[in-house]
Amino acid sequence: MSIAFEDEPSSPFAAPLAFARARRGRRVGLLTDGFTTPRFARGLLSGLKARADITFGDGRILFRAVGGLPPDLAEDGEIERPRLEQTNSTLIVGRRVVIKLLRRKVVGEHPEAEMGRALTARGFDGIAPMLGEVVREDKDGQVSALAIVQGFVANQGDGASWTIEQLKRTIDELSVHPHQEGAHFEAYEDFATVLGRRVGQLHQVLEQPSPSPAFAPEHATASVLQDWHEALLAQLAAALAVVSEHGAVAPRLAAVSQLRPRLAEVVRTILEAAEGLVLTRIHGDLHLGQVLVSAGDVVLIDFEGEPNKSLEQRRAKTSPLRDVAGELRSFDYAAAIAARESRIASGGLGEARAAALLDEFRQVAQTRFLRGYEEGRGRRLSACETRVLLVFALEKAAYEISYEAANRPDWIEIPLAGLESLLARLLSGDGDGH
Repeated sequence: MSIAFEDEPSSPFAAPLAFARARRGRRVGLLTDGFTTPRFARGLLSGLKARADITFGDGRILFRAVGGLPPDLAEDGEIERPRLEQTNSTLIVGRRVVIKLLRRKVVGEHPEAEMGRALTARGFDGIAPMLGEVVREDKDGQVSALAIVQGFVANQGDGASWTIEQLKRTIDELSVHPHQEGAHFEAYEDFATVLGRRVGQLHQVLEQPSPSPAFAPEHATASVLQDWHEALLAQLAAALAVVSEHGAVAPRLAAVSQLRPRLAEVVRTILEAAEGLVLTRIHGDLHLGQVLVSAGDVVLIDFEGEPNKSLEQRRAKTSPLRDVAGELRSFDYAAAIAARESRIASGGLGEARAAALLDEFRQVAQTRFLRGYEEGRGRRLSACETRVLLVFALEKAAYEISYEAANRPDWIEIPLAGLESLLARLLSGDGDGH
């Protein structure tokens, strides 16, 4: 906590996050979240620079430097607060350092700090470099992460917003000028290829042998594959259960339900052939929103994993293809959101032209991403891997249906259409190629 005095400059978050009014002599202000005042950021960075060890209750707060702060970082550097997230809060100091304050405390090794240390140590430059972390250690020696400090990366925004804006502009221009010929997404082809290459490089780095049990690669056993099979069917059942409450899609729901027994057998056959598939640490929640567009390159961010999963689940090794499936689904989402937000006339040639452009985008983005991915990891996807990738994409679409039902019911159409398409591909035997 800190006091934001009325006679000092304050951030726009000081009042919304305030607990109470405060007075010190003649000065008055707000007792508020320390995040909102410059003293918090500067005190944290000073502690990291000194590798401080502070007694706190019956435990300690430890400042652990990894790579060291930039030597020219000004103590009074400008502090920016780009957004106030639901689970974390971010500060940018002097456009050199990013502080990520973790609002939810979980006992154990935090996956983002752990992955940041490992990838920085291995020289992977597709992430914001890890500079340090702040943890609380209790009297029993158990730690909880409080904050993560990384190098600042100049960027043009996250991949989701950037993609949607690119798509909306293209749709708005070309849906009313249908005679413009040629490739419509050349710039995006380059972005998708670079993104795929970076993800492939990430996975190649994580496949390297490691003396650490947390990072040593393993291989899928029959038991692991059985768990995957059961997880997919459970996720699909959950999705169908929530969709059943939305009458508008009832006929489509019935069609999908009838295919479940056949799907179960097809998936079982695919996964039985995947024994020995490599298992590593992965990003765990990869989509376009977890990517920064940076001067012709991309930077992967937010290695926390899916926030609704336990720490053990987020740190578990699994197939890197789950990350790939997440990105492929993200392209589909971007196209659907762009369609919702674009100025498309209802009916007529404009609507048909926009739909054709979005189909073209999905094909271009996914094809280029997979091509870049193979380049980045140094080998092509096998036929077995491509089929497993479809299984993971289907499971992801089923998860998205449950998520949208709970948070944005009017968006269910997006993942439902994706699930239907993936189901058709799996049952038709499509998936041996890109």
